[in-house]
Amino acid sequence: MARLRPAQHPLVGDRPEAEIAVRLRRQRRLAEVPPLALHEIIDESALLRSHCGSEELEHILTVGRLANVAVQVIPREVGSHSGLAGNFTVVSFPDPAEPDMAYVEYSFGSLQIEKDQEVRAARLMFEHLADLALDQEDSAALIKEMIARQ
Repeated sequence: MARLRPAQHPLVGDRPEAEIAVRLRRQRRLAEVPPLALHEIIDESALLRSHCGSEELEHILTVGRLANVAVQVIPREVGSHSGLAGNFTVVSFPDPAEPDMAYVEYSFGSLQIEKDQEVRAARLMFEHLADLALDQEDSAALIKEMIARQ
């Protein structure tokens, strides 16, 4: 629950339960047939925050072992990069008639982006961040080191 409560905008009313329900549904979809494919890129500094304890790190490793999931970590040594400006998601659908979209969450709302040019820019940024990040094996090793230090 701590991950859902940004200091500048605490969740109130039904919002925490709704967000938890959505997150749980997404987690289930990773194992349902057909499974969703997920490629997650996480900055190491996000994993160092107090809300990300051993249990959360173990969960990331477990999910990262699924065949349809890729987890990459951008190490602190990379320094400043364009991904530090905020979180975003790029979504693609199996039906070619369904256009890709980008989704941005921020502390007081969210934005769904469907313009081709902006979605392409988000995809290019994602690819750039994937190039900066460790590969999956090295990312898992880094997360294991972080668990060992806790």
